[in-house]
Amino acid sequence: MTYPRTTRAIRDALDAEGLSPRKRHGQNFLTDVQAVDAIVRDAGVAADDHVVEVGTGVGLLTHALASTGARVTSFEVDPDMLALTQRLEAWPGRVTFVEGDVLAGKHALAPSFRRALGDRPNPPGELLLVSNLPYGAGTPILLGVLSLPRPPDRLVVMLQREVAEKLLA
Repeated sequence: MTYPRTTRAIRDALDAEGLSPRKRHGQNFLTDVQAVDAIVRDAGVAADDHVVEVGTGVGLLTHALASTGARVTSFEVDPDMLALTQRLEAWPGRVTFVEGDVLAGKHALAPSFRRALGDRPNPPGELLLVSNLPYGAGTPILLGVLSLPRPPDRLVVMLQREVAEKLLA
């Protein structure tokens, strides 16, 4: 199967399953393949890296990250969306999907997310957080990750403008 890499193909896959972004999860699916490719390029993802992603969504970013040869751990809170994404591709064994929230509360990271962020690759590989972060959770996720004793080597995240402005304030 060819992974759907156009907005129309992604919309068709969602419609076929009766799925759409859920506001309660802060979902805003990244469907712009040029933006996805720019994120992966700007993150400098290499085959030796371990990339942690928050918000698998339809898996477009996950697919691009996996295409680099890196090990990818992707978290998704929506079980229906995760099931669809897993059906869209024969994912390689180096891609792991975790169903659940990365937050264990407003100011705490979930244990499974902390474990993933502690799973560093052997040198020269790096640990990266590369994500299109959900609107309502972007700030607590970033603050939690940055407060870790040993945060990822690199963070490349997409946030809604209002969240970025709040963080900068």
